[in-house]
Amino acid sequence: DFDGADAGATLQLIAGTDITINGTISDQDVVASTENISLILDAGGNINVNKAVNLGTGDFSTTSTADTFDSKGITITANDVTIDTSGGGTTVILGNLAVGNNLNVNAGSTIDSNGTVTVGGALSFTSGAAITDSGGTITVTNTSTFVAGAKDITLDNANDFSTVVITSGNNVSIVDATAIVLGASNVSGTLGVS
Repeated sequence: DFDGADAGATLQLIAGTDITINGTISDQDVVASTENISLILDAGGNINVNKAVNLGTGDFSTTSTADTFDSKGITITANDVTIDTSGGGTTVILGNLAVGNNLNVNAGSTIDSNGTVTVGGALSFTSGAAITDSGGTITVTNTSTFVAGAKDITLDNANDFSTVVITSGNNVSIVDATAIVLGASNVSGTLGVS
């Protein structure tokens, strides 16, 4: 029980296999959202977030070297969010994210935005496979950077980007609900922006 913990404290969970969150993480539970406490999940297996995580102005960080990070259907609220599954060729499925500052996702396989993702700062998606928004929208205040190597980037829902930079991608399709600025980009296939 971290209720009453010092502001700026960090809760780190380390597991050789899976980490699954089945209970809400917020005030009076594991961390108090008003106390600026950060959460780090470091797993050798899957990371499944099945309940809400509210860290207020605290940070949320994960590292997984095995299968999947999955927060589909729930809400994570934090200042900076870092999700790294690059060590194991794994998939990242994003649910609802309310990120006050920056969102950085580095996946060994597919990144799929499947909820409402709102980023108050910059967004960076680096993927070893496709980048998609199969069931959600992405809103970003500052620059969005996408790296997919020779794989496709398909962000075709009613997203709202400011500036988009494609560091690498094959066939790229981006739909934006408002005005969009396309920064320096390297696309090996087709590029569609609307």
